[in-house]
Amino acid sequence: MEDQNFDEKYASKLRTMIISNDREMVNQAKEIFEELKVEITDFSPTIKLAREKLILGADKLLPYNFILIINTSNQFADEGLTNPKDILGKTRCDKLYLTTPVLVVGDDISAEDEEIMGNDSEVKFINKERYRSSLGTDFVNLIKSSYPEGPKSLKTAFKKGIYYIYIPNEMDAALFNEFKSLNSALLNNNVMIQILDFKKSKERMSDKEIKVLMEYCKESEKNKLPISSINVPSELLTVLQNKGIDRTFNPRKDLQDALKTINIDVKKKNKPASQPSSGGSQGGGAGMKMNVNVINPFLAAGSELFKENEGKNVIVERPRLCIKFDDPTVQFASLIRFFDPKFKGGLLFAYSEKTIKKILEDNPSSIPARELSLHIEKIIDGAKLKSTEDNKIAPSSIEILKTRDEIADAVGKKGAIRIRFVSEENWLDAYIIK
Repeated sequence: MEDQNFDEKYASKLRTMIISNDREMVNQAKEIFEELKVEITDFSPTIKLAREKLILGADKLLPYNFILIINTSNQFADEGLTNPKDILGKTRCDKLYLTTPVLVVGDDISAEDEEIMGNDSEVKFINKERYRSSLGTDFVNLIKSSYPEGPKSLKTAFKKGIYYIYIPNEMDAALFNEFKSLNSALLNNNVMIQILDFKKSKERMSDKEIKVLMEYCKESEKNKLPISSINVPSELLTVLQNKGIDRTFNPRKDLQDALKTINIDVKKKNKPASQPSSGGSQGGGAGMKMNVNVINPFLAAGSELFKENEGKNVIVERPRLCIKFDDPTVQFASLIRFFDPKFKGGLLFAYSEKTIKKILEDNPSSIPARELSLHIEKIIDGAKLKSTEDNKIAPSSIEILKTRDEIADAVGKKGAIRIRFVSEENWLDAYIIK
């Protein structure tokens, strides 16, 4: 079973969560993972607790990159979860988990399980007999196929020669190991500059975290890969200056200032107003034709929950086409994605500043992402009660969007249909996205 290459390339970079209340099967998994030198980061006996941990990890930009769900004997029935699609939807609770490999163990493999595996290569179902005999083999094969270049938990992006690395709020051994191999992976990939974005970083980093980042910057310099840092917290910048290593990080005030270090001057251009993708004044043209009937139960559940929270009469405004998201007052949104023959798209709920403020006042020890996740779960539960067999549809994933840029990207360039729910003192926007 032991695979030396697996340890070096894969095991040391995995952040694993096991979801189950079956102690015997969990212990068996633990033995297999220990043999493969895979560290189990977290255990969760319920899907609800697992979701809270998954959301918190994503909020810190330190997500889990493998999930094992042991669902024998309908373990999660008390949570109202027996359908595999519902269970997967609960665990894919942030866009960082949309392609995370998930191994699901059940009593038997159903036709629905087979269908899910056919549509999602990052999901594998096995029965408990195979679990006892071949867990290690199935796990290794799933990880290797999901991560050909090795596991990823570090959030990055590559756009027009700029390689963005988003520094998480917290770092661990798996992330340290990922940093060590990242530089070599960027060679010969047309990277003009690397941008370390500290927007999510905490003010006080540990000496170990600073050392790993400093070594990464030095290795980048050695490999002639220019690097700059933006959004560095003031307290952290002071620490770097006191240590005399701030120049290694090359801190800059913003992206434009960073690009000037490689002689790129970015000037903002006035873009012409966007036009609908196809003609027609009656709501968006061919580009926005979709079967919204299956979405109606979710809209109705959202409207009822909004009315319940506001305690006042709620007006539902007429749907209108939004060519792009441009609301400067919105910072948070919840996105339900659907990958179903009846509807492939999303339903996005955008929250007002007043709603977010009330959430923080009511739950001072919590974080908005966790409370919004609970809010969207209530909408999904309400939609189940309102759905019929003809229009029933299950969410494929749930995401909490925490910046206006993320919300704008979700709405996309094709636009969306916006429906606004309005009370006397507040509002809630629902965007139907194709």
